Amino acid sequence: MRNIAHKYAEAGYVAIVPDLFWRQEPEIELSDRSEDDWQKAFELYQGFDENKGVDDLISTMETIKNLPECSGKIGSVGFCLGGKLAYLMATRSPAECNVSYYGVGIEKNLDEAVNIQHPLMLHVAEKDDYVSL
Repeated sequence: MRNIAHKYAEAGYVAIVPDLFWRQEPEIELSDRSEDDWQKAFELYQGFDENKGVDDLISTMETIKNLPECSGKIGSVGFCLGGKLAYLMATRSPAECNVSYYGVGIEKNLDEAVNIQHPLMLHVAEKDDYVSL
């Protein structure tokens, strides 16, 4: 995630990778290249409160908006759990755009789609075992 954020920053955007699991295990470093990290991520996900997570992201968004280097426009991009959070940001926040890659569990919150006011792009992987079609 850090590498992706660096690429956005190099393109001129203000980019941040939030510590989603700070309530459970602050500053944890996970990789998608380790089976142990995958298992730890699933363990943390089980105890993750999505509603509080979205509240944290909205708070982060409001903080970033006030930075002098920010144009005032905010978007979110997320993968897997982050993909679901990007969808929820589209339904619950004033973010100007949101992009979800392989968002897990979005189908549980489809009723919130009526709240979407700004562009949302969903990328769904047909062959991803963790994403329902």
